[in-house]
Amino acid sequence: MKVEIRLKKIPNVLKEEKLNAAVEIALKEGATRYKEMVLDYIDEGKAFRNRTGVLRSSIIAYENKVVAKAPYAPFVELGTRPHIILPKNKKALRFIKDGKEVFAKKVRHPGSKPYPFLFADIQNRAKEVAKTFLRTLREELG
Repeated sequence: MKVEIRLKKIPNVLKEEKLNAAVEIALKEGATRYKEMVLDYIDEGKAFRNRTGVLRSSIIAYENKVVAKAPYAPFVELGTRPHIILPKNKKALRFIKDGKEVFAKKVRHPGSKPYPFLFADIQNRAKEVAKTFLRTLREELG
C-alpha cells in the first residue's frame, strides 16, 4: 500500500532538515497507528483464530513499515493452494489425527483459505493513517 500526501503550502522559513525530520516522525506514527489497527482487527476476531499468539506478536512497526515476521504469515494472509507435504529430514511425517498418532510418507494438503489481517479493511486504515500522519506533521512543525 502506498499513501501519497501532497502538501500544498509549506512556509519558506522551514529548513529542509526540519521538514525531513518531521516527516520521518509522522511516518513512524502512521506505521504505529496501522500496527494498532491490525492488532485490534485480530483481537476482535475478524482475522485468523489466534491460537498461540506467535503470529500476532510477530507484527511490528519499524521506520515507516508494518510487517509480520512469522515465516508463515504470508500463508495466513493469502491462503495456500492444494499441495503435497513431504518429510524433510526423516522417512515419514508424524502427526496426531483424532487423538491417534499417525505416520505418513506424504500428505496431500487441501490448501487453506486466506485470513487477511495486514491488508484487510485497507481503505479505512489508509484514511486513519493519513489523519495520524498529518496531525503528527502539524505538531512537529508547530
